[in-house]
Amino acid sequence: MKKAPAHCRNCNGRLEEGHVLDEGYGARFAARWQPGTPEKSWIGGVKVDKKSLLAIRSFRCEKCGLLENYAL
Repeated sequence: MKKAPAHCRNCNGRLEEGHVLDEGYGARFAARWQPGTPEKSWIGGVKVDKKSLLAIRSFRCEKCGLLENYAL
């Protein structure tokens, strides 16, 4: 994605960039995207392929609240 979207595709409202927060065990990170369906790990969480993770760029419409997420 070369240029960030400026307007909502749903209502044409202004988009604000932000991030999706991932919290757990006292740590806070920006969420990341992984291809495929989630598979349980042996300890009850989700298996992670660290090589396939992509950062998420997220935009929220100030008018209707629609979220647009892009995995980069």
